[in-house]
Amino acid sequence: MRISTLRCVFTFLLLSVLSLGLAISSRPSIPLFSVPDAQAADVQYLMDPLGRLKAVVDSATNQVAVYTYDETGNVRSIVHQSASQLSIIDLTPHCGVGNVTIAGTGFHPTASTVTIAGQAVAVVSATATQIVAQAPASGMGPVTVTVPGGSTTSSDSFTAGACGSGGAMGPPSISSFSPAIGTPGTTVVNITGTYYSPELSENRVAFNKYAFAPPTAATPTTVTATLPLNATTGHLSVTTPFGTGVSAGVFFIPPAPFTVADVQVMDTMTLNSSKTVTISSATKIALVAFDGNAGQRVSLAVSGSTLGTTGLSVYKPDGIPFFGATYEPFVDTLTLPLDGTYTIPVDPDAVNTGQATLTLHNVPADFSGTVTLNNATPLSVPITTPGQNAAVTFSATAGQKVTVKVTANTICKINVDLYSPSGTYLTGVSKTSCTTSFNLPQKTASVTGTYTVSINPVQALTGSLSVRVTNP
Repeated sequence: MRISTLRCVFTFLLLSVLSLGLAISSRPSIPLFSVPDAQAADVQYLMDPLGRLKAVVDSATNQVAVYTYDETGNVRSIVHQSASQLSIIDLTPHCGVGNVTIAGTGFHPTASTVTIAGQAVAVVSATATQIVAQAPASGMGPVTVTVPGGSTTSSDSFTAGACGSGGAMGPPSISSFSPAIGTPGTTVVNITGTYYSPELSENRVAFNKYAFAPPTAATPTTVTATLPLNATTGHLSVTTPFGTGVSAGVFFIPPAPFTVADVQVMDTMTLNSSKTVTISSATKIALVAFDGNAGQRVSLAVSGSTLGTTGLSVYKPDGIPFFGATYEPFVDTLTLPLDGTYTIPVDPDAVNTGQATLTLHNVPADFSGTVTLNNATPLSVPITTPGQNAAVTFSATAGQKVTVKVTANTICKINVDLYSPSGTYLTGVSKTSCTTSFNLPQKTASVTGTYTVSINPVQALTGSLSVRVTNP
């Protein structure tokens, strides 16, 4: 195979890998062509302010590949051209004072001239692929580079002067948004804040971290986007090349089959807190949102309800419920699978109205402990949070008779079960009780190994108890 063919294959494979690794940088990348240490010096790479591959120049073959992206960051096109062709590929920054860096091809190191917004400006330095020019004091418009034999004009504009309360010169922030609730695919959301980019494609809008929407309009202080079809209740964020701003408030989206008209109450709560919701109109619901992190364990209790039979469910940030609606006053421990905002719809049955108090618990790890047969001192087992369980292990030899004894039970109603070393539930060796002291039925160990006593309080009960295991 010829060397030039090998070079093309290598470059194509490298571009494929790089294009799969698109990322948003918290700081702008000055779009200089760079030479990776492991590559030949005749291959140069250009990254745009969002950290995406913008162009690759192979001077050995005199070829350049230019990447363009849509508003959501997907590759829209890859244009191949001669590296000696005069072109402007990117600008950085797009507003401000001082200098502006112009990346492209076909520039003349000593005979390039530049105009910005129609004004001739001084060239600070120039190479075949980069020009640094002095920004004008005022004005907004495209950049034009002229060399012997021709000129080219940028598709993007440069805004002269300090960006001040907007533009792309600092991390963006969100001060407000409207409306507060909407329907995916139809609702237009207006986001107000600071330091948005005046270049539409340099703003990225997300709803509850995972649903992205291309902005339809942008100024330094406002961004507008249509709610994407996969959006769920949660915080809004706007990302520019200079960082990400996240809203303090939550945008609410009713899960199907509910509509905006069905929602009377929109509220938020935090872990280890309570929230009382009041529904005064028949056939209405409440939406309560909370933020959680992957791996956290939570439980939900309902108390003081005058809503009658009430359906509860918990929706994940991806819009999928953990379970169908339950009418129990307690939702046992759920392990959160994602970072983001979770939603609790409160749906009174029929035309019931009234109020209910939700209490959201951050459930710690289940208690675990070990005892020995005929232990003189019982093992104290604390259950501090609704939804927390306990496991007590002990070793037994095949043929030994064992009796699990529970004393000092302040939890009241609990389920106590015995499991074999293989994790199999031992039928008949269990008890549900609210008494202070009781024993499980005696059991003869069928195999040698570690047995487990499982302790599971009923509903939202907490307290403590003590465990002994004796022979017999």
